[in-house]
Amino acid sequence: MTCLRENRAIRNEEIKKELFVGMDDDMLARLAEPQTLQPLMLPVTSRGIGMATVQLSFTARQYSQDIRVPDIYAQYRVYLGLLEAKILSLKSNFTMIPRYTDSVYQHEGMTPSIIKILRTCTVAPVTIKKIVDAVGVLTHDERVYLPVVAKTVDAHGDLIPRPENIMLSSLRETVEALSDAETPLVQRTRFQQNCPIPGAIWRNDLLMNLKKPYTNPSGQRDSYVQFVYDNADHNTCTIDGKNIFHAMGGIMVVTPASSVTSKKSISRLKQIPSSEEIGDFGFVKLKHFENKNSDGLRTVQIEDVLDVTDNYEISSADFTWTYSKFANNKSDG
Repeated sequence: MTCLRENRAIRNEEIKKELFVGMDDDMLARLAEPQTLQPLMLPVTSRGIGMATVQLSFTARQYSQDIRVPDIYAQYRVYLGLLEAKILSLKSNFTMIPRYTDSVYQHEGMTPSIIKILRTCTVAPVTIKKIVDAVGVLTHDERVYLPVVAKTVDAHGDLIPRPENIMLSSLRETVEALSDAETPLVQRTRFQQNCPIPGAIWRNDLLMNLKKPYTNPSGQRDSYVQFVYDNADHNTCTIDGKNIFHAMGGIMVVTPASSVTSKKSISRLKQIPSSEEIGDFGFVKLKHFENKNSDGLRTVQIEDVLDVTDNYEISSADFTWTYSKFANNKSDG
């Protein structure tokens, strides 16, 4: 038995010398150590989030008298955030190969605080839960595949809107690109044909309701507005004010800021407007107001705005999105 073991050891050494010419024992020991697999990138899509949101909103509207149905755009944002938080949590456990960095979306604006808040959502609809649970690390044929989102930018670094890879952190930039006439027509047309954004309104391949997918429209109706006016006198050549031009300008202060539409889409003209129409743009109409009330300041009612309170029922989805909106300016919202 001892001779057999010695012969086997000698034979193994002879095989090593034939197969591993010029390699010492240290290098052979390194080959025998367990190797850490570097994951391969597996692109995933978020189109299912938009489709599931439409189905959920349509079903929930039938019970709107009994339950509070969130806005469809608020639901879409929260569900996108859940999917993005799941992808980021998986990426944190693996080291990405450097050559994949340029082609993988980096989720800018998703800070650890936002991800922590998104993880507090313990209740989600069944259809959304199935989509989020289906995203995970895949092992096949001794290889590891890590779910990622593809990064689509042009030669100038500008975002190319794609219906397959919308994330919460890229929603604002995607919507603005779709509402911009300077974005190539082929990109906007392809997105429109495969649009996953629920409730999107299109006209001439341009997204018209660009503010709704990432801004809560309720603030436009319930916003707090303050007006500040000041007057200016021109050609003050007389003491009694005769032939003096009196002008008054006003500033409207709106709270919250989301109630103000900061960007409007400009439609391309199909025909040259007439000179009368162009002249109306530069003409400021004068309006005359008569002060019919002679009571003066006695009719002015002053209220303490700090004492005005409303009792709102905030859901977990509303709280998640509100925190994300005010905690990070780069996030969508």
